[in-house]
Amino acid sequence: MDGTVSALHRNLRDHIGADADIVMGVVVAGESQREIADRMGISYEAVRKRYQRALRHLRDALKKN
Repeated sequence: MDGTVSALHRNLRDHIGADADIVMGVVVAGESQREIADRMGISYEAVRKRYQRALRHLRDALKKN
């Protein structure tokens, strides 16, 4: 990862924890949620739910600021 992407990943991890890996995979790397599920060895449903939860947390954080 380059410096900007690494900084974004760190900031996301501060806000949404390990779900940052999923968000980065979808938004930055362009992976599908199914690809991430395969890569992480977890179900598609788990990735889908974690992604939705992470986006909800990020939206809530942005509304507070």
